[in-house]
Amino acid sequence: MKSRVKPGGFTRSEKRALGWEVNRIVREHTEKNFKVALATLIADYGFGKKRLEKFMDNYNAMMKRFKDYDKDGVFDYEFNKIYSSTGLDPEGFTSDYIPYEEQMRREKVKSKVNITESDASKLQLSMALMGKLAEDKKFEKEG
Repeated sequence: MKSRVKPGGFTRSEKRALGWEVNRIVREHTEKNFKVALATLIADYGFGKKRLEKFMDNYNAMMKRFKDYDKDGVFDYEFNKIYSSTGLDPEGFTSDYIPYEEQMRREKVKSKVNITESDASKLQLSMALMGKLAEDKKFEKEG
């Protein structure tokens, strides 16, 4: 049975479906990040209903401003201006950020590994020597 494969990748409907799926995933992750931010405000900073509503209003207003900044191509400039007013370096904003999955993986590894680097080097050297000795003994038995 013969089949024809069109060169050039996806069809228009496949591209549209792919775009919808990407947008859905982005919306889902954005919503989750926003929920984590709200949970942080509630749990760590004692925000109640009134303060959360005020935050939401201000957040939505800021989102509108930053959408306009994005259209004008000055998003990073405006963010850096606002962020640096805190005295923090805007370039270091995301440098220390580690995704949650990576944090969990590191915690898991950290709980399993209880050896210093120098001990690991010594262990590696002794294992290499043991391997060499085993090869020599094997060679002696065969020879």
